[in-house]
Amino acid sequence: MSRFVIADLSSVRSIGHELAIIVPKLPSVTFYPIILKGEKEYGMFNDLLIYHWVRPIKEYLPNGIKEVLEAIIDDQAKQKEELLD
Repeated sequence: MSRFVIADLSSVRSIGHELAIIVPKLPSVTFYPIILKGEKEYGMFNDLLIYHWVRPIKEYLPNGIKEVLEAIIDDQAKQKEELLD
């Protein structure tokens, strides 16, 4: 099983429905929403922020997604270390 999920909210189609079903059932999986800078998250996304395993949205530029992904992986490594200590 995955320890985390990266969900791109840019140009939303069905991700809202998928997250609404999956997020409440997987408290052991951290969700990292990302979005292309300048786009707006779908209207019901804020309802998922009540779950502590959903992180705040990280914005990325068209040529800057690598940095966002690296930051997410670093955050996951820190979480793992905290659990092992």
